Amino acid sequence: MTGDDGDLQKGVATSPRFTDNGDQTVTDNLTGLMWAKDANLNTVRMNWANAITFANNLTLGSDGSGASYTDWRLPNANELASLIDRSNSKPALPTGHPFTNVQCTNAETGFYWSSTTYAWNETIAWMVSMEFGDVYYYSNYVAYSVWPVRSDN
Repeated sequence: MTGDDGDLQKGVATSPRFTDNGDQTVTDNLTGLMWAKDANLNTVRMNWANAITFANNLTLGSDGSGASYTDWRLPNANELASLIDRSNSKPALPTGHPFTNVQCTNAETGFYWSSTTYAWNETIAWMVSMEFGDVYYYSNYVAYSVWPVRSDN
């Protein structure tokens, strides 16, 4: 049926995996998510609450009518982890990805916040390392990188 998994085919391998939209955004053809091409738009790492605010207030890309997208957000842990290719490191992204400024030189700078909090403690949130692709949780008061996403539907 229209709109069911078979119709949408989300998660089915696609080629190319990513499309550079030419407007500072990249569409992941596997998940249907649109990412900021620059994985370090805000060159200052920030705590979790500020990361959410930054992503929610971002204006980036073009919808084709001359207007910019304003529905950016911090990705959840599964969305952020969907970018990972564990056969690569520094960054742990698929070979040939179009992203720029991916923070991955070491464990301290290579973490990106997700919007997902730890189930038993709301002062802890999940993050993903772009150094090796590991998923961790840590205090949301610590400063890490931000990589905004939006649904490309």
